[in-house]
Amino acid sequence: QTGSRAYEAYLRGKHLLSQRADSLPEAVRYFNEAIALDSQFAPAYAGLSHTYLWLGWNNLLPSNEAFPKVRQYALTALQLDTSLAYTHALLGAVSLWYDWQWSAARIALERAKQKNPSEARAYLDLGWLEAISNHPDQALTLMHQAVAIDPLNLEYNLDLADIYRMYGRYDEARQQCLAMQRQYPNNSELAWMLGLIDFSQRRYPQAIAQFEKAVALSEGEPWATLYYLAALAASGQQQQASRQLDSLRQQYTLDTLAPVE
Repeated sequence: QTGSRAYEAYLRGKHLLSQRADSLPEAVRYFNEAIALDSQFAPAYAGLSHTYLWLGWNNLLPSNEAFPKVRQYALTALQLDTSLAYTHALLGAVSLWYDWQWSAARIALERAKQKNPSEARAYLDLGWLEAISNHPDQALTLMHQAVAIDPLNLEYNLDLADIYRMYGRYDEARQQCLAMQRQYPNNSELAWMLGLIDFSQRRYPQAIAQFEKAVALSEGEPWATLYYLAALAASGQQQQASRQLDSLRQQYTLDTLAPVE
């Protein structure tokens, strides 16, 4: 009974985690609940690791605070279950996004694939490695594999959209997002990505509207606000953007987006 309750809490955490920044605090709560119910349940520690990856990536925690926790919880999960592919994929993510050790990242991500050919997280970050290396076809193939394994995962779909955007395939990027919008109509990161696509095309009024929506849905999250202000400035509204940026500076240290003490 305890094991099934722990697994249910873990699944709830995973579902929330797939929605990225909007649901991270609640995801943490469910993963901790799973660990409280079963302290030997390795996937829950891996889920916490993944949550801290996003807390760091979204600047909700400083990187030097968040990413060591990604590694810490992933290693705890690995001690409990060496076969867990998800854990190896997360260690690869730390090497990729924090250490910038791309060879180590590739080794860990390939190990994750070997342990479980259906570990979508491994395909996702291997796709990013190919994108970094300017191999767009390989990057898109790997991203599509991640989405095929977990088609309703917002993180994977948004990353695929971002790859399309990076390579100037804006219609495909937008369609990828709009397909997800039916599933997640009030997700701030989805609005942010649509804004980023418009911004990349210099469609500034549309970008402003999407970033404004992202700010509202995230209740003023500073990362979304900075992009909204960038779109305002690019559209010729520099004075308004500057005034709001000054206000944001009073609330946050903008190099880390940490709240001002």
